[in-house]
Amino acid sequence: MLAVRRNNATGAFSWIGSDGWSARNLVSDGNEPEVEGTLSVQPQANPVMGFEKHFLGLTVENNQRNPWFVEFWEDHFKCRYPNSSLTPYNKKYTKQCTTKEKLSKDATAFEDQLQFVSDAVMAFAYALSDMHKALCKGRPGLCDAMKPTKGADLLKYLRKVDFV
Repeated sequence: MLAVRRNNATGAFSWIGSDGWSARNLVSDGNEPEVEGTLSVQPQANPVMGFEKHFLGLTVENNQRNPWFVEFWEDHFKCRYPNSSLTPYNKKYTKQCTTKEKLSKDATAFEDQLQFVSDAVMAFAYALSDMHKALCKGRPGLCDAMKPTKGADLLKYLRKVDFV
């Protein structure tokens, strides 16, 4: 947009933007004259029922299965969690976490497009399951035909996944 302004081309373009534009102010802030009249599209966002309540109820103690949660917690609350390893990410925090911190809706940003993450995970789960059935013939664990799994082969199964 700065190039448009520098070249006195404001109003010379009709912009069409994807969801990367429509949900963010970084394109328009300070560039209002250059982006006026932009047509921008964004997929419909449907909330994942129960996710917000579930996520806000998480703590380091009840979410030990996630090895990155302590790092998230330290970054979110700007403190070092007791007995956590020193990392490049938490070394800047001098305050100790109390372990009584709680996630709140006001201080936690939720991605509008979360449903697509959920759909993507399910698509991979179905594709891997279908691939395993076809290549491993029902044997538990990974068979030699899936070690290593080839991306092009997995893509064939991903393209067959249908949620209907």
